[in-house]
Parts: sequence; C-alpha cells; structure tokens
Amino acid sequence: MSPTDAGGSPGPDDGPEGSGRPGWARWSLSEPMTWEVSGLANVELGVPFGSATRVNLGSVAKVLTGALARQVWPTRTERESTPLRSVLPELAGHWLGEASIEALLTHATGLFDFRAVLELSGRSRRGFVTRSQIMQMAIMQASPAREPVQYSNTGYVLLRTALEMRTRTSVSALLMRWAEDRAVGFLRTDFEGLVAGRADGYRRSEHGELRRWNFTADDAGASNYWGSLAEAVSALELVAAGDPADHKVYGAIETVGPDDTWLAIGDDGGFSSAILVRKGVVTAGAVSNLPDAPAITLIEGSLYGLEFLQPPHLVHGLSPRDSRPVTGLQPGAYHHEDFDVEIEVVAQGGMLFILAGGRRYPLLKGGTYGGWLVRGESDQDRLVADFGHLRAIEFLRH
Repeated sequence: MSPTDAGGSPGPDDGPEGSGRPGWARWSLSEPMTWEVSGLANVELGVPFGSATRVNLGSVAKVLTGALARQVWPTRTERESTPLRSVLPELAGHWLGEASIEALLTHATGLFDFRAVLELSGRSRRGFVTRSQIMQMAIMQASPAREPVQYSNTGYVLLRTALEMRTRTSVSALLMRWAEDRAVGFLRTDFEGLVAGRADGYRRSEHGELRRWNFTADDAGASNYWGSLAEAVSALELVAAGDPADHKVYGAIETVGPDDTWLAIGDDGGFSSAILVRKGVVTAGAVSNLPDAPAITLIEGSLYGLEFLQPPHLVHGLSPRDSRPVTGLQPGAYHHEDFDVEIEVVAQGGMLFILAGGRRYPLLKGGTYGGWLVRGESDQDRLVADFGHLRAIEFLRH
C-alpha cells in the first residue's frame, strides 16, 4: 500500500505552525502506517511543506532512466554491443563513441561527473547549465579516467540523449507512456513552464547561514525528476513490479544478503530523497529541503539492520570512515588540463587543505564527506585524488 492508499489525503497539508525552517515529508508502511510532514516549502514566503509538495528527487531519476533503457535495449548482449556512436553519430572518432549502452547504465565508462567538476571550478553557482554544455564537457575529457567506474551524472545525460535519439521521444514522454494513469511526477525537460507545488531547495553556507540553492542543469535522466513523496513512491512501485534487474546498479543501492531489498536516493539542488523497497514492496520514503535533516536520516529506523553494498559518495549520513590528515604532499598550485580547473594545496594549522571553486576542503587519507581522498601514488608533482563522485582524478603541479 502506498501513501495515497491510506484513505483520503495521506497526511496533513501543513507543517507545525511557526516552524520557520525548511521542511520534509516522511512515510512508512508500518503498523500502523505513518505519514508525517513538517516545516516550510518556502522559508521566505512562509509556504508550508505539505503532502503534495514537489521536490527535485535527484538521482531517483536514474532508476527510472535505467528501467526505460532496458525497455529499449532489453538484453544485456544488445546493450553491450551497442556503441554510443551508433546512436549519437557526433561521438564517432571520440573514445566515448566506443562506450556501450551497458557501460553508461552501470557507470563504467570512465566518464567524470560534470557536477563535481563544476563545483571544483566554482561554476556550480553561476546559473543554468545546458545539455549541450554538459555534452561539451564530456567531449573535453580526452581519455577515460584511470578508474573506469565513475558515478557520473554526465553518463546518464548521455543515456537520456541516446534514448531520445533512438525513440524520437522525450524521456519525460517515455516515462508518462510507461506510467499510463499513475501519478509519478515528471522528468523535467521543459524549463519554460513552472513546477506546480514545488518547494525551494536550501543549503548551509560555510558559516552556517541558510541559503536558497539555485543551481540548475538540463540533466533530466540523471536528475531533474520532480515529484511529491507519494508520486515518488508510485514510480518506484512501477519499477519494483517489473524485472528485478531494472533497479540493479542503475541508480539504486542493493543490500548485502538474499533479500530483494534496495534503496533509491537523491541529493540535488538543496533537496534530498530516499525510497526503500523490500521484496518488491515500497516500505518507507522521505523527501526534504532541509539541510539539517536529509531524507536518508529521516527513514533510518527502516534501514536498521540492513547492510548496503558500496555506499554512494556524497550521501549525507553515509560517510567513509578512518579519515586521517595527509602529510608529505607539496603545497602549491595544481591544474587539470582537460577541464581547465585550477586548485591549490595549502598548509594551515598543521593540516593540508585544497582551495577550489571558492571553497576550502580538508585533504585526507581515508576520505570524508566534503573532503578529498588522496591516492597513494600522489607525489610532489602530481595529485591523484577522489573528490565527491570523481575517482582518481589527476592534477599536475605547476
């Protein structure tokens, strides 16, 4: 049973009076079924967060895009034998043109994530990023990353483009056709119209101030999936009712063990979402525009006892452990030639930090959310590191 099956409205239409901060909605298929809502969809105007409030569900979109791709290229053999250049002729002669549809689905092309690159360059706060700009960033990458498995929003933008070229239909229309009469939200490909009932996303500044987050990109298929919690649950029920392979690798996180249990999560533009599916049934979900209560922490009671395979980078509440300061790396300016990104390693208070994109990040071994993981092969002239979704990205010292 989904939130909308609870009888009438699934919950109250406003949060606690006077909450004065961003909000969230949470639902659990428990005994009894629970629905909670709190806070504000828009802090500046005092608009309450309600049961129909829509947010950007972020990477939950990848689960849907993966399922749609499996409908167009139904067998693994077909996906592995379909090079991207056969669908996107403009990539002929580029290394990406030889990447397969299956490699895009499984984040195995070695393609760096455009969002993390933009954050490093300071361009993630400069307004709208078009799909053609995302494609251009993919082409700018001269060769695959030294680690082929890269969680890449760029790859799913390419996959969305391949789907639309093969079917001559927008990815949003493909989702609507699949959903039929279900209300499942929508993949936003038209930025002229408004999103009815949408919340605003918020983040904390380095000084703890609450700020609206306005970064927007034409990356439907990877993100830009807008819906209420009930619509997200309905969409994931659609996926769960299909081939169990639809959700695997393509955006959801599987659990260790024999049960068909998986978690779909999103974190984009000041919004977060988390939907849990156990044995083909959606059992819990949450959406949030509150930086201090990301969705995954709102359903942590439902996650108790579950062990997940490969927790994703940049997910609040799932940070790598055993971080320790880096020593021996030469301070100075470093440069990434493909993307024309400059970073600087500085020593402060006995620790090393990286200055990039107008922010300061701790430089660590072992990794931490919001920091850098330095690779063992780094030396005085090279910095090979992980940052967010970027794995083994190499910078050369000036």
